Formats: sequence, C-alpha cells, structure tokens
Amino acid sequence: MSNFLKSNDTGILIIRIAVGVLLPFHGISKLINGIGWMDKLLNEFGIPSFVGYGVFIGEIIAPICLLIGFRTLLPGLSLQSICLWQFFSY
Repeated sequence: MSNFLKSNDTGILIIRIAVGVLLPFHGISKLINGIGWMDKLLNEFGIPSFVGYGVFIGEIIAPICLLIGFRTLLPGLSLQSICLWQFFSY
C-alpha cells in the first residue's frame, strides 16, 4: 500500500480524475448559455469568432477523454492551450 501512495501514477490519476470531473461543467455551462460573450474577446486579439466553438472540444470532450484515459496527450495539450489562453487574455 505504501508503494501505491508513493507512485507517480497515483498523482497523475488524481489529477486526471479532478480535471475530468470538474472541467466539463464549464463546457456544459457554455453549451447552455452560448459563447456570444466570447466574440468581443476573440476579435480584440484578431481571432475569428468561429474559433470560440473549439472551447466545446477543449472543455467537454477533452476532459472526458482524459478521464477515461483515451489518447491523453492530445486532450492534455488542448486543456493546456485553453488554460494558457485564459491566463494571458485577462
């Protein structure tokens, strides 16, 4: 049991579960309320508005893939790009 708690895999599993459970709620909120508020923000940076729909992939599909362990590199990169965008855009 002590080897299990000291393993890197345990920490990675806890992070995958936390992100996979919590982040889809943000995506579902955007799915219900729409992403119209994002148009102004994207246009300020010179990015077309349709790019905002990529947030559904990054906040709904990617966490679910991360949670079940399906191709974790691509969902991880998607989540990283969303987090970096939010960090530097505000």
